[in-house]
Amino acid sequence: MSADNGIYILETGTDKKEYRVRELQAVENIDYDQDAPEFRYCPHMHTISQDHDCRTCPDCLAWDKKFNSDDPDVQIKNAREMWAGCQAFDNKSDALNKAYEMLKECYICEYGISVIEVARDF
Repeated sequence: MSADNGIYILETGTDKKEYRVRELQAVENIDYDQDAPEFRYCPHMHTISQDHDCRTCPDCLAWDKKFNSDDPDVQIKNAREMWAGCQAFDNKSDALNKAYEMLKECYICEYGISVIEVARDF
């Protein structure tokens, strides 16, 4: 069984950095693009095949765009929901101290403390 959780520090801002701290599960959802087109599941996905190259397969590429977006506009939209209501810190040290205090309160924390950077204002 997996807790799939961690204490995540969100670092945002283009000129002035801000930091927010939250315990989250499934933090990879920050990269989910709900507006990307739906895709057809590729039967070769998650397999090793000499006859199939996921880097050029339209179905694999569509899946990747939907679930692994590197668009900072997509990421900040999701981050605003995931870290909604969190205190904003002006410096990383204060955010790390808060994360450490939260970690001490966690019964189980699978992934520890991590920083996620999004190059957009919160």
